[in-house]
Amino acid sequence: MNNALLVFFGCGIGGLLRYYTSRLICAVIDSPFPYSTLFINVSGSFAMGLLFTWLLRHNSNLAQSLGPFLLVGLLGGYTTFSAFSVETLGLVHSGKLLQAIFYALVSVLLCVGGASLGMTMAKA
Repeated sequence: MNNALLVFFGCGIGGLLRYYTSRLICAVIDSPFPYSTLFINVSGSFAMGLLFTWLLRHNSNLAQSLGPFLLVGLLGGYTTFSAFSVETLGLVHSGKLLQAIFYALVSVLLCVGGASLGMTMAKA
């Protein structure tokens, strides 16, 4: 299948996964703090680290097809770093500077940590 189509279908699935994950988290946690975006970014970073490393180790035709679908498409549609940026600025503009700083720091640390854990698990 054409890589552009793989990315297209992956983005659609990833976007739906993000939408329903966010709705579920917001239904469970009623807070103005963007917990759903934080969870999506961390879990997406973990999955990116895991799948990227696994695909590198399995340089096969299947892995070459799965890369565009999973990494660019599915995880590109799932993760929400652009939403993270807007939500951080929203916290700043609403006078919640400490929450914005906390959110930005925790997001970056947990996402990099998630990617690192995923890569470590894939190597094991």
